[in-house]
Amino acid sequence: METQNCWEPVINEKENIIKTFVKETLDSLEERLIRTAEGASDEYMVKLEEDEYAKAVKILTDTYAECPYVKHIQDALDKPDFIWDSLFIENIGPDAVNKWYRNPLKADIQAFKKDNTIYDAENPYFSYIYKVVLYEKYIKFLLEDKKKHRYLIEIAEEERRWKEKQREDAETDAFIADMEQKLAERKAHAKKSPTPPSVTKTTPSVTPPETPPTLPSFEHSLTDSQMDYLAGIINELHIFREADITTEQIKSIFNCSPSVVLTSKNNRLLAHLFDQLSRRGYITENWQAVIAKNRLFKSSQKDDFLNQNDLSTATNKVQDMDKDGKYNKLEVYIKNLKEH
Repeated sequence: METQNCWEPVINEKENIIKTFVKETLDSLEERLIRTAEGASDEYMVKLEEDEYAKAVKILTDTYAECPYVKHIQDALDKPDFIWDSLFIENIGPDAVNKWYRNPLKADIQAFKKDNTIYDAENPYFSYIYKVVLYEKYIKFLLEDKKKHRYLIEIAEEERRWKEKQREDAETDAFIADMEQKLAERKAHAKKSPTPPSVTKTTPSVTPPETPPTLPSFEHSLTDSQMDYLAGIINELHIFREADITTEQIKSIFNCSPSVVLTSKNNRLLAHLFDQLSRRGYITENWQAVIAKNRLFKSSQKDDFLNQNDLSTATNKVQDMDKDGKYNKLEVYIKNLKEH
């Protein structure tokens, strides 16, 4: 008698096909937004991403209404095998389950692009699962990217207010200089006049200029021993091109005053390091802006500093990967950071 576990590889193989189809479409959607952002304002991108988010939510709402079974897929998306590890198979009925177990599936991405429902007859609800995985990942990307553009808008507004204040201060200084000149002329005239007019000098109140907006910081809670542990992780996984990164260098980076500007060897692995630190509360969730604004690292792919688009893209790529090797090891290390 066949055991339940013997069907797990069959389901996982079909799940991997879905992942491949989703990645192809998701990469295209994300690339379109990234390219649009290169020639558009942050305000435009926020509005565009809000519109995209509304469309994606509408598709998901309709999908869940038409096929309630795939709600189980949504609940298990953070698991390694989201179909097998969910309650989907247990709830679709014996006839549908038998089709998933027995019917082979040969991936044809070009045919699938033309008609997402071509596999539904032999693998019931296949197209619904595809839509759930695609648009749940897409709205997550939209929310993160919109947060990035909102932050850039706030920075730009701070800079605008600072420049406006400088302009107002300059006008005030010019006004004071003009008043002092006129008073000096009146005094000179009064010395020549037998009955000089009484002049009361009034000095307008001047608001001292504000301090320029400071660059964002990591707001980290890392101890010296944790910094030392991080240096060991970074050297073991070869995250930077430079060898033997010291604890003092790590401290200077998290204080946003690096003694040496390091060059990333793998942007995705570097982004994953800071993303994991942020998720566990060691640094701010705005770590991408901190790295970009403070110009902390050079990119692995170009002779320039890593910017927020680089880091956002790298982070989203990692989230869509089947994490193994260095990525899985890094997550284990950061999980154990609290013990140091």
